[in-house]
Amino acid sequence: PGTLQLLQRITELTAASPGLVPFLDGMARLSAEIVGADVSSVLLMDADDTGLVVSACHGVDADSLRRVSFEPGEGIAGRVLETGRTERFPDVVGDPQFMAFPWQEGRVHSLLAVPIRTVERVVGVLAVHAERVGAFTDEHQAWLELLARQVASDVENAWLRETTRLDPLTRILNRAGCLDRMEVEFRRCRRHAWPMAVQAIDIDQFAAVNELHGRFVGDMVLREFARRIADEVRGEDVLARWDGELFLLVLPQTPPGAAEKIAERIRLRIQQRAFRSRRGAIPLTISIGVAATTENMARPSELIDLALRALGTAKKAGGSRIAIAGKRAR
Repeated sequence: PGTLQLLQRITELTAASPGLVPFLDGMARLSAEIVGADVSSVLLMDADDTGLVVSACHGVDADSLRRVSFEPGEGIAGRVLETGRTERFPDVVGDPQFMAFPWQEGRVHSLLAVPIRTVERVVGVLAVHAERVGAFTDEHQAWLELLARQVASDVENAWLRETTRLDPLTRILNRAGCLDRMEVEFRRCRRHAWPMAVQAIDIDQFAAVNELHGRFVGDMVLREFARRIADEVRGEDVLARWDGELFLLVLPQTPPGAAEKIAERIRLRIQQRAFRSRRGAIPLTISIGVAATTENMARPSELIDLALRALGTAKKAGGSRIAIAGKRAR
């Protein structure tokens, strides 16, 4: 594209993206398109502002990159973060700092990584990859640097808004962040006539953990609990800490039967592997309420209410079980 056309595309991107996730997804798609890349990724500073995490990607399964991170100076992306300078390689395989992941074996030769820089600092890195050697030119680099410059302030502002939506203990979404994301996913699933499900997940008898082991251990258990659930779900799923030991898991494009199977898998994983502390093992069980969208459902709050009521049914039946909205607990 010409410069004016690219600027127009960037303006359309910033105007059309209501939140951080769709904005970054659009950035990844646009960057791959304008330089003809096979894979693109947007890496932003993590919630602690200490390193980069992959926040969006295009051309590769999101789950392949969900837990990829770089400290300053680590890998090519970490080097760009540290120096604030663009890195371009006709064939990156020979660079000793290049960190290849399994999906990249034999698939990445050309690499172009540019800093996303505000006036004060580097807030992220935009990276594109191609299988062919020498894929990226000076013109490609200029286009990608223009994209990064134009969106830097928008990226930082969106990132700051997003971090206020994180639970400070578990570093997953808090209630406000969950409601924002769920609104987006609910509208998207409604638009495409896709199913959607929500799970309300509660740790049984969690107060006893705090009483027997103390608040510090209780907090450690909550952090590990959130991590274990995150390991069980897809990149597009939304996990949030709703209140105390109550978590919400939003499952876009998931029919009721699949949501029930996911809930049972999570329940068994938590039950079968005790949490650890200096005082020994801490066995836990969980109760899960599962609800799915219906044809006449108008608001995401209705889906949450159904899941919470189903959770109440599971707790009343003795806990350590799953209840499906409108059915008995089992």
